[in-house]
Amino acid sequence: AEIMDKLGVAVRTGFMCAEPLVRKYSEHGMMRASLMPYNTPEEVGIFMEALRRAIKMLR
Repeated sequence: AEIMDKLGVAVRTGFMCAEPLVRKYSEHGMMRASLMPYNTPEEVGIFMEALRRAIKMLR
């Protein structure tokens, strides 16, 4: 979440109030981004590029 924030994108991380379910898939939690009808294609592109950069930084 910190990397995404520095790239200008807000996301939520952790167990999303569903810890037993999330732990089935990841012991470290998950990241969630919520899109709304008012988000533009440009904003989605910004998110996708930030996600690519964050993944690259973490490898």
